[in-house]
Amino acid sequence: MLSTLNLQRNRDVLVLAAELFVSAGIGYLISKRLQGSKPVTSLTNKTVADRRQKGLPPPFPNGWFFVATSKDVSTSKPLQIDCLGKTICLFRGQDGVIHAVGSYCPHLGANLSDGIVEENCIKCPFHGWTFSGKTGSCTNVPYSTQVPQAKIDVYHSNEINGNIYIWFSEESDEPLWEIQAIKELSHYKDVGRVTHEMNCHIQVTCSMKAVLKWNIQTQ
Repeated sequence: MLSTLNLQRNRDVLVLAAELFVSAGIGYLISKRLQGSKPVTSLTNKTVADRRQKGLPPPFPNGWFFVATSKDVSTSKPLQIDCLGKTICLFRGQDGVIHAVGSYCPHLGANLSDGIVEENCIKCPFHGWTFSGKTGSCTNVPYSTQVPQAKIDVYHSNEINGNIYIWFSEESDEPLWEIQAIKELSHYKDVGRVTHEMNCHIQVTCSMKAVLKWNIQTQ
């Protein structure tokens, strides 16, 4: 049993340990004081590696996960999404199609979510390396005539009924099924929303989305 003198100190240690644990790819929001710190990154990688070696199931189930609404993503500015133990750059190409790619440039690690959308590509804000939103391949380096074989991760994305989803799988790159649009929702117009933030596994937020919408029928 903890003594009274050591109770507060041990409590702080336990809180920090809990924050590290839930940050290690388990699906919780990373504590603000731990964001960007190397221990979280290394612990996340170690946790994932340990789970695979011990034959444990992955921390996230295979499936489509809601990450943003259509209104959140425009052709003028990318959107950074932190979920599923990854940092993802979400952007809308000039053709209107949503793209989801790894958010860090393989050149020197700049955050592509701070970059510029050019046609259907994302341009790094640091040295201007440009990557295709469809293939992830580097398409242009402004100060070189040679294009390196650098590549960023690409995630399957789907935009349906005003929501944007990405496919996550530890076993397969291709989606095992597609999300079906709800035709009845095309008759409604979104006029507002209220968002509640929760510290919970992303699977819960997808099945019990804490975003309330008021709709008015247009037809």
